[in-house]
Amino acid sequence: HQWPHTHVKTHTNFPDSGLGGHNHCRNPDQDMTPWCFTMDSEVRWDYCDVPPPSEAPCVHTFEAPPPNITTIALNQMVRGEAPEHVFRYYHVPMGETVQSIKIVLVPHTGESDLYVSFDNPLPTGANYTFMQEKVGVDVFEIGRENRFFCNGLSSGSCMLYLSVLGWEASTFSLIVYGVEKSYFVEAEHADVSQMPVLLCAAGCEWRSLGDGRCNPQCNRADCFWDRGDCDADATGCSADCRPEWLGDGYCDQACYTAQCQWDRRDCRRGKRQTGPPKPPCADYCMPDLLGDRECNAECNTETCEYDAGDCFHEHDECYERADGADYRGRVSTTVSGLECQAWSEQSPHAHVDTHEKSPRAGLGGHNYCRNPDGSPRPWCYTLDPNTRWEVCAVGPPSEMSCISPPTPTPPPPTPPTPTPTAPPT
Repeated sequence: HQWPHTHVKTHTNFPDSGLGGHNHCRNPDQDMTPWCFTMDSEVRWDYCDVPPPSEAPCVHTFEAPPPNITTIALNQMVRGEAPEHVFRYYHVPMGETVQSIKIVLVPHTGESDLYVSFDNPLPTGANYTFMQEKVGVDVFEIGRENRFFCNGLSSGSCMLYLSVLGWEASTFSLIVYGVEKSYFVEAEHADVSQMPVLLCAAGCEWRSLGDGRCNPQCNRADCFWDRGDCDADATGCSADCRPEWLGDGYCDQACYTAQCQWDRRDCRRGKRQTGPPKPPCADYCMPDLLGDRECNAECNTETCEYDAGDCFHEHDECYERADGADYRGRVSTTVSGLECQAWSEQSPHAHVDTHEKSPRAGLGGHNYCRNPDGSPRPWCYTLDPNTRWEVCAVGPPSEMSCISPPTPTPPPPTPPTPTPTAPPT
């Protein structure tokens, strides 16, 4: 459960730590002793009084099965399946001439997420380097210019480690495109991310498959027939929203869109909402995401009041620390005028500076300058493929204490009670 304390210590992220639908004490993060989150809203967690460790070997009633690992080749589409809350692992040998890769995960049934690593053979939610968990097709690109590619090797071979998590029992197709260095030389002035070799068909972006809009270029076998968007009985609802999910009493993010009738009232009220249910404000912005202390890109719109205040639109430019680590303003361009890449995005620059990795750094579904890593000044990744990052001009720190978000305007004074001109009758 995520109440009264939200957390990431789940079976999904720590599949071998004995977590799940119970409240028994565990130690998923190698702490001193087993512990748990508490039901006291004022005490987030505490250690447990468990017996001392046994000196004799323990007899376990259950042993986890060995991990399911499959080795696949570059540029080869494979089909797989993952039971609910189970990881499927893939190892991909990378030749020394591979300059860039593009990973594409196409769900067919259920819901699946992608985890990527170059140094952990079994990436999970607890040890991944990169993660893609968007609704629909997941796409991830990275090249040797990125320090995480092949653990920083500018040349030479290495191994790519992938895992696919089934949030529900899922089937999927997976391909890892490997692009040789010679390809970039021949296409020196081309936008290589749009080249047909990295797509299922010219003019068909992978992310557009199954988005509810029929694209004739995608309506072919190589593109999985646009995941049903061009079928005669298509409703415009995302392919990731199964018809049986609508109105089933469970809030499904894939169904929370106008075209899917907002999951037929399955998502009427979030855990933190009081009073009458609020009307939907944006596609995929479920009520539970509003005001959860994370800026969610889906909710960062005016109609959603910028994620109920989580996306810093009420903050001013005041900050106090010399390095700007406490800057929560809204400057979104660098000193040279380049526009910043949103922290929740992995394109054009793949990175690990995410809200999941640094939950107290003011990151999330926005592109405002921040300093999550102890740099001398706030900075951002840029939307220029040739400039990975650059510092921002956020002004000097304040010598006065900051109050951010700004103090709300006080309410108007209560009107004075009129003096009666005659005694009441």
